[in-house]
Amino acid sequence: MLKFNFFKSIWFWLVLLIFFSFGIIIYKINTNKSNKILILSTIRPITLALNKILDGISDVEIKEISNNYMQNHVCFHDFSLTASQVSDIERARVIIINNISFESFINNLIKDKKNINLFDSSKDINILKNNERDNLYIWMSFANYIKQIENISEFLKNIFSNKIKIINKNTKNYIYELNNNLNKNKKNFEKFKGKKVAVFSDEFDYMLLELGLIPIHLFDNHMHEETISAKNMNAAIEKIRKNKFDFYLVSNQNKKHLDLINASGTRELKLSLITNSDDLYIYKINENIEKLYEALSNAKY
Repeated sequence: MLKFNFFKSIWFWLVLLIFFSFGIIIYKINTNKSNKILILSTIRPITLALNKILDGISDVEIKEISNNYMQNHVCFHDFSLTASQVSDIERARVIIINNISFESFINNLIKDKKNINLFDSSKDINILKNNERDNLYIWMSFANYIKQIENISEFLKNIFSNKIKIINKNTKNYIYELNNNLNKNKKNFEKFKGKKVAVFSDEFDYMLLELGLIPIHLFDNHMHEETISAKNMNAAIEKIRKNKFDFYLVSNQNKKHLDLINASGTRELKLSLITNSDDLYIYKINENIEKLYEALSNAKY
């Protein structure tokens, strides 16, 4: 009986030791997580930039507000945050946005939160206008994206004053890579300089202008939010016929273009806005540009 009680006592203390050990591990995990500085981005291109700029810095957590929502939309019209996203905003140290006009909803969420640093990455970038409406797809240009990265990098150095060296190194290397791609693409498109390219709306204006091309909008309104009237449809078809467009550009997130295909007989060229991509920014932009190059090379006009 005494022998049985002795072994029972050993097992009791062993189990207690295991539970205690697990408790320490869980505590350390939660402590380490809470000690990380949470940085929120509002769209995928900003997230991709943050991943590059802060590469190698362990005490930071990067999360994205838009996530799955942007798989089916290209703006924050009627955007509703989940409980988890609200919680992230509550504990965030930094929120980096593309442009305050693009993510105007963010002001109401943080107006009373003095602990949050809100940063607009569009500083000193020339914003195009379409019918007096800002074109907010600034990241679709290599040059604009480089400026956004420079802006974000300078801002983050104020937050991570002890990480300036690594931030500078990451930023310099990434901008060097972006510039190389920009110069290569500009050179490749010299033979198409001044060519008109039909665009469903205005998402690809920055990219086209950077390549020396002239965007022609088939629709002047923000077609992701509005139905296509018969009048607008006829006007778009007339533009296609007048300019003898062989194709037109459309976002891979836009579903309204199907009617135009059926009515005009022209073909679509779907490109990515990089708002739902897990690939690197350079890869997705170059994929767009390669598709455009091939389409222009094979165009009938």
